Amino acid sequence: MTKQELRIQIKQTLQSHQVSFKNESFRICKKIISSEYYIKSSIILCYMALPDEVDLSQIILQAQNDKKVIFVPKVQKKTTKMNFFEITKNISLSSGSFGILEPDSSTRIFDFNDFNDENILILVPGRAFSLKGERLGRGKGYYDSFLKNKPRNCMTAGVCFPFQIVNEIPVESHDFKMDFMFY
Repeated sequence: MTKQELRIQIKQTLQSHQVSFKNESFRICKKIISSEYYIKSSIILCYMALPDEVDLSQIILQAQNDKKVIFVPKVQKKTTKMNFFEITKNISLSSGSFGILEPDSSTRIFDFNDFNDENILILVPGRAFSLKGERLGRGKGYYDSFLKNKPRNCMTAGVCFPFQIVNEIPVESHDFKMDFMFY
């Protein structure tokens, strides 16, 4: 099966499961918050969910209460690159690329080099994942591009609904593999 065929299959599966997104998101967020990876991390890179992705708003609220530093992505228009900007309780988000909530560019930008001594957890969305950590994104390469310079103090976790786990994903040399999964 090609990447595009798998994306179509997962999209159809997601459309048939819409009623459980909120409950499943809550369950998955609880799993993340109780994990050793979350507990040990001082910095969390989250994503702002599209309607068919696991909603991490509960993670963001809990991380703010736990005094963790949180960054969320902002896509650079007309490129396949994104940067992560810090959000706090006082930061407002507005609809950006693809209708995803994004911070403005006035807050601190995340740079791997600025946080060499910190434990960093990067929560990554995807269309599908394998249990081996293979990830199928939406096809633009934003996360693959961002993660290619990830240092060792960063752990990447794929986040998805259980029905997005597949046996195998066609991978290419530029595809970035997850360290572990939450589903």
